[in-house]
Amino acid sequence: MNSVGMFFEDAFKSLKRNRTLTIASVLTVALTMFVLGVFLLTTLIINKNVNSLQDRLELKVFLYVPDTTEAKEAISENVDEIKAQIENDKKEIETILGKSKNVKKYTFVSSEEALESTKEIYGEMLDGFEADFLPESYSIKFSNVEDIEKIKKQLNGIKSIESIKDGKDTAEKFKSMTNTIKVIAAGLFVVLFAVSLFLISNTIRLTVYSRRKEIGIMKNIGATDWFIRWPFVIEGMILGFFGTLISMVSLYGAYYMIYTNIGNNFAGILLEKPNIIISPMSPIFIIGGIILGFMGSMISIRRFLSV
Repeated sequence: MNSVGMFFEDAFKSLKRNRTLTIASVLTVALTMFVLGVFLLTTLIINKNVNSLQDRLELKVFLYVPDTTEAKEAISENVDEIKAQIENDKKEIETILGKSKNVKKYTFVSSEEALESTKEIYGEMLDGFEADFLPESYSIKFSNVEDIEKIKKQLNGIKSIESIKDGKDTAEKFKSMTNTIKVIAAGLFVVLFAVSLFLISNTIRLTVYSRRKEIGIMKNIGATDWFIRWPFVIEGMILGFFGTLISMVSLYGAYYMIYTNIGNNFAGILLEKPNIIISPMSPIFIIGGIILGFMGSMISIRRFLSV
């Protein structure tokens, strides 16, 4: 226990002696772990929104409006025949959807219901419009997003279906954008990680150099390699610990301000609660910072300390 206390005392004295480089190392570690924290927090938010998007993803099947040029070209010149075809096809669609294990739920939306929903968005602008100009449709939800293509294939070829729309393009664009953000954040983290290792190892190197005579004497009187190494290793771990602690406090403070000002939903994007930074992120990051400091120390010792 006395040896451990001595190691920590030596480490803190050394950090105090090289105050400027110590501060630079701590701040660089803080910036590195802050970027990693933003990266991880962004990933968690992305995953939350992707899962939410998948839950809300649905297939919209629009039927022809009978008295239109498109319906006449696709089905028949006779409006009554078009209406009869639509009624028959509605039964076929409902049979397919009802029997499919891929469909979680489906809802038929009449022209009148479609008009009411549209009025809720546009209000008085649609006063005087008749429901007849809006198509009937089906809204279909799935247990698995991959099942969308299976149902689309089954519905293809039904005459009365004018169009089938889904939100997969939106989901794919969202994933593509977030993947780009991940790559940029990961690249920045790698650069800052390397800079942190460099600064920590140089801080330790200065300590080793300033104590080279003392180290030589310790070796001559039989001190073990690890007895000599430990103060420098602890010094690096302290740098990593305090740097990470600063980064987590800064990240929590910044994110807490954002969250309290805009709530848990920003422009349709669902946000995680700030407490996620305290647990489970902070303990993992602090351990990661200590490991970063340990690595920096070991690199320096291997290069500049022949023990």
